[in-house]
Amino acid sequence: MIKKRGLSSIITSVLIVLLVIVAVGVVASFFFPMIDDLKSSIEFNEACRDFDIEVTKAEFNSDPGPGADPILTIIVTRNNGAGALSKINFIIDDKTISVDDDDATDLTEFGSKEFKNNNANPSNVGIDLATQGLAIKAIPVILVYGKEIICENAISEPKKIDVI
Repeated sequence: MIKKRGLSSIITSVLIVLLVIVAVGVVASFFFPMIDDLKSSIEFNEACRDFDIEVTKAEFNSDPGPGADPILTIIVTRNNGAGALSKINFIIDDKTISVDDDDATDLTEFGSKEFKNNNANPSNVGIDLATQGLAIKAIPVILVYGKEIICENAISEPKKIDVI
């Protein structure tokens, strides 16, 4: 009689199944994080894609009265676009400026809101707003899953700043 040495077919099958499970786990641990990142990126882009705001009025008052600083007044209208608007960034001549009230959470869909910079001196803003022909653009910043997303693809059309 010959003694058989080796693995039985049952043990071999179990080892192959375990090897396949480990291989699938290794591949999944590599690809699943990439898929999740891609999925969240797509969600952020979709949220921004449908967002539409426009600057309906931009006015710079270089001399509002004795002892008062120049005032930049911006009126923004929110058109369509569902989503939680967090704030609005404003760009003039490739410089982002801030306004005293950049909180735009109360700017509802199809509503308007006035923003002011009550200290619009060139030294504070970084640009001489009295220059003729300057234009302002608005960029919405929205909340998606508690994270602020700057919607670069939803920048408003430039609006000429009226100097008074």
